[in-house]
Amino acid sequence: MTNGRDIDDDEQGDDFEQELRGLFAQHMRPASMATVKLREGSVVSDRFELLERLGGGSMGMIWRADDLDTGQTVALKIMRPSIAADPTLRHRFKREARHAAALQHPNIVSVIDSGQDGGVLYLAMEYVQGEPLSDVIFRGALGWPRAGEIGVQVLAALRCAHRHSRCIIHRDIKPSNVFLVGEPGQEQARVLDFGIARGMMEESLGTQGPIGSPLYMAPEIWLDQELGPEADVYSFGCTMYEMLVGRPPFEGGNIMILGRQHLQEAPSVPQTSAPQPVARWVERCMAKDRSKRPADAGVALEELSALLKRETP
Repeated sequence: MTNGRDIDDDEQGDDFEQELRGLFAQHMRPASMATVKLREGSVVSDRFELLERLGGGSMGMIWRADDLDTGQTVALKIMRPSIAADPTLRHRFKREARHAAALQHPNIVSVIDSGQDGGVLYLAMEYVQGEPLSDVIFRGALGWPRAGEIGVQVLAALRCAHRHSRCIIHRDIKPSNVFLVGEPGQEQARVLDFGIARGMMEESLGTQGPIGSPLYMAPEIWLDQELGPEADVYSFGCTMYEMLVGRPPFEGGNIMILGRQHLQEAPSVPQTSAPQPVARWVERCMAKDRSKRPADAGVALEELSALLKRETP
């Protein structure tokens, strides 16, 4: 187990920045120059016909596709060529896809299939017609109690993962990984992209380098420490803050500033954004000391549900 180290004022500066740069350099290399020619009409693994490119991110590109075996529409995530070409990353992806497929819950976007077709590494997921939470927040803060009503659904999904026999950690909870389906105020939240999730009971989660989205990453991820459910609780706290306030708790001018903020600064939820007990609870979810956060999503769900009952007019 990697215990990491405490950060004090004497240790700040060049050494810290060099260490942080080194960690990110190992895990954020540019994608391989190798490319796979995919276009509308391409068929992956003799099963998934690509219909429309929906978007993408650091891990790969997402397509709307037809499952030729079932006739269903699916979301097909095509991983970056650099992942498919690296034996270690390829093995990790396949293992983690199995973990994601084991999770069945109304608030989780289901994984249908995963595999490799030549140079194409893919993950087929349930196709959800909704809107990313990030797009909703872009139009303005959600406020209370709507943020809480969405938050309890996200925590219900994470509780399913955290209390799975392998204790699965999502590691990338953020607004763009939550889809909202239905009318405002009556939405169903669906958590997706368990593609970098890890099972704690299978192997250590430490020393993997910073994995996740820097705006929402827990201090222990920045320090490359052993991870537990508390890391997801921290990222959820950042997401909850953003729903209430309309912006992330930390925005930083660059990756180094952002890292320092997550390690050293304590954000405060503005008084106008939520009732004080709710604000204090969100701040506790973002505590630097993981022992001060709710132990897992199940504990956090109980606490937030109680707040919804007490603090909703």
